[in-house]
Amino acid sequence: MSLKAARQQALAALLRTRQVSSQARVLEHLRGQGFDATQATISRDLDDLGAVKVRGPDGRLVYALPEADGSKGAGQDEVRRMLGALLLAIVPSGNLVVLRTPPGHAGALASTLDRAGVAGVAGTVAGDDTVLVVCTERTPGRVVARQLAALAQSHPEATAFGLRLPDSPGHPLGVPRTPPDSPGHPLGVPRTPPPALPEPSRGATA
Repeated sequence: MSLKAARQQALAALLRTRQVSSQARVLEHLRGQGFDATQATISRDLDDLGAVKVRGPDGRLVYALPEADGSKGAGQDEVRRMLGALLLAIVPSGNLVVLRTPPGHAGALASTLDRAGVAGVAGTVAGDDTVLVVCTERTPGRVVARQLAALAQSHPEATAFGLRLPDSPGHPLGVPRTPPDSPGHPLGVPRTPPPALPEPSRGATA
């Protein structure tokens, strides 16, 4: 077995048995096992193994390996786990869905969705803390948003941010629509007729 293979095998075993939250900690553990590596090497090894950060039982974000299912695709359990751990907010717009994650974790979530082949999802674009989900033709973003929100909320490790869709009463964008000419609309204050002009006083006739 090559040195790289042995190091990655030790790294995989470490991530399956310990809650490790940083590359520095990974490097410390591996050096304790006799592997002389750099942080750049560890970063490449984590990428090779497909390691991602998920929320651990204590609330910290820690490294974890994809669930072994015999294929390169992500299963529904993995999608549920990633959404439950990383999804902070979800906003549909047209045939798009915007997903918010903690900083630095959008790429991991986007990769999971792409590998899973979620119904109605054509692909994703990831930034630092935002994933843009592009829906397939004739698939409304609201439909995919509901599907992803349901998966996130069904996982026991789901974040406690209370995901709400824009058409729910508690969502800041989901307030009931009020016609502009109604009293409840900020621009629809009741129209008040102008005050009547006082009638000119009639003086005494000569």
